[in-house]
Amino acid sequence: MHRLIYRLAGSKRLKKLFSVLQKKVAWPIKSLYYNQPFFVRFGAGLLAFLIFATLIFPIYDGKKKLDKYDLSKVQNTLLTKPVDLYAEKLVLDKKANKYVFNQGYSPSQDVAGQSYTPKVTAEFLASDKKTVSIQDPLNQVNVSFSPKFKTDDPIKNNNFVVYPIADKKASTVYTLKGTGVKEDIILFEYSKDTIELSYDLGLSDGLEARLENDGSLGVYGVESSLLGNVTTGSDKDAELLQKARQNSKKDNLIFRIPAPVILKSLKKVQTGPKSWFTLKDKVLTIHASGLKNAHYPLSIDPSVYVETAKKLMRGNNESNIDFDTTNELIEKAQTTGARINAWTATKNLTYPVWDQSTAVAGGYVYSVGGQEVYKKVYTAQGASTFVVPTGVTSITTKMWGGGAGGGAGGSGAVGAAGGGAGYVTA
Repeated sequence: MHRLIYRLAGSKRLKKLFSVLQKKVAWPIKSLYYNQPFFVRFGAGLLAFLIFATLIFPIYDGKKKLDKYDLSKVQNTLLTKPVDLYAEKLVLDKKANKYVFNQGYSPSQDVAGQSYTPKVTAEFLASDKKTVSIQDPLNQVNVSFSPKFKTDDPIKNNNFVVYPIADKKASTVYTLKGTGVKEDIILFEYSKDTIELSYDLGLSDGLEARLENDGSLGVYGVESSLLGNVTTGSDKDAELLQKARQNSKKDNLIFRIPAPVILKSLKKVQTGPKSWFTLKDKVLTIHASGLKNAHYPLSIDPSVYVETAKKLMRGNNESNIDFDTTNELIEKAQTTGARINAWTATKNLTYPVWDQSTAVAGGYVYSVGGQEVYKKVYTAQGASTFVVPTGVTSITTKMWGGGAGGGAGGSGAVGAAGGGAGYVTA
């Protein structure tokens, strides 16, 4: 380096200065170094290497972490497009050291589901546990996931929260949506053929997690009246409430986590690698195998859906609907449909209808529109006129005659019963 500077200097005074420095400083140090015993020279070299490593390695390590925060390589292939509407709802709470999504939302202000506001709330901690908590505002309960593996602090990227996984070339990415949180474990490169990632599962009182036959995880609760912030008048009442939450049957589906899949793009599942859940003592583990033959980058996709939020999704009370998959909103179709101001809950259909539309979601059957089967009853004698409704192509007629009267004997004796009524259908 001093030779390069010497050539660039050009000035005779600078040349003389460098010559003096070389003779008085550089050469004496060089001579002193080579005149020392081997172990002294080795120690000095090792010290110089450690100083160099202290300066250089953090820069390299920081580059690796920065790469794992970068979503540009997987955006629009493994991850959906950013949604500004949801990004605005994701804010940093510096005092609590966490990101908060959709803070202050109350379903009581949005019972009909007409607001574009997301229907769930969530928190992403940057503490030692890096806990992710997802709330159901309707029932006022939550489910949380605390990774048992080490992650770096989260960073917001539009409506995504990114947790780099410390010992892997991977990141956990949470996508904030209208009715839940989509989690993607992004593996940028191959490292091992099998991996296991475990989480401590936290549940509000009255909730229970169960693995379903299809490999998904369902979080069930007691009836809604026992969930959330229930006011009690005394300690005895609070104790009774706690016992009711513990002992009551839990068959109310609150959260649903579909079985994980390994994706090579948003629409394509990798056929070779496999992934599945195990649940033991409130520890949820995601397993993945066959990764050696997978295509990278890839996503292991376990998502969390809040069932009550899905029922409050915008537009769920519209007939003739289209789905906006980008923003997870439901819109009216081009065909004009009537607005239904409220749903009617029933366990049986009190009258038959035809030409209706039906949909199944979250354990419910939704029936929209249609026409009631036309029924007219004639009881009077004489001629009547029947106007066939528009769209009706067949008619069933049923006719009942009057039953005969019973006979009567003398002195109050009971006579024989009358004949039965006639019946005919055509």
